[in-house]
Amino acid sequence: MSLFPASNRIRAASFPRHLSDESLVLQAKLGSQDAFTELWSRHGERVRILVWRIIRHREDVEDVLQEVYLKSFTRMDSFNGDALFSTWLSSIGINFALMLLRKRRNRPEVLIGSADSDCLCRSWRPQTGKRTSSNRTSTLSEYRGSGRQSSNCRLSYEMW
Repeated sequence: MSLFPASNRIRAASFPRHLSDESLVLQAKLGSQDAFTELWSRHGERVRILVWRIIRHREDVEDVLQEVYLKSFTRMDSFNGDALFSTWLSSIGINFALMLLRKRRNRPEVLIGSADSDCLCRSWRPQTGKRTSSNRTSTLSEYRGSGRQSSNCRLSYEMW
């Protein structure tokens, strides 16, 4: 069973199912788009599930899968056969998913509410250090006691 509708999946090429992945890889390395499409139809769902388990956001999963498809197609020559094709494809998917999470982690947070809000908590940051439950509770108490938050800021901070 697929996580996403069949209309989003790449259609399988007209290759016989008895052809091995190795022979399809050789054909794909020679530039056969149909051979690569068949490989993707055999192993793309596995990559989709792995990426979904990491990201858990449908649109981001679709973006990552597009990147994986493009990267694996353009870099077929770098597949040397030391591992299975499905393993190679999965590792590309996992790496792209983790890169997306790293990028997202380094972005500043966007507060809930309008841009012209009187929210003064934009400049407020919790104390640096490890995020532990006691640390979070103390900084939340400290923040609540500061009297500088509007309802929008309070909502966005409590979601932290």
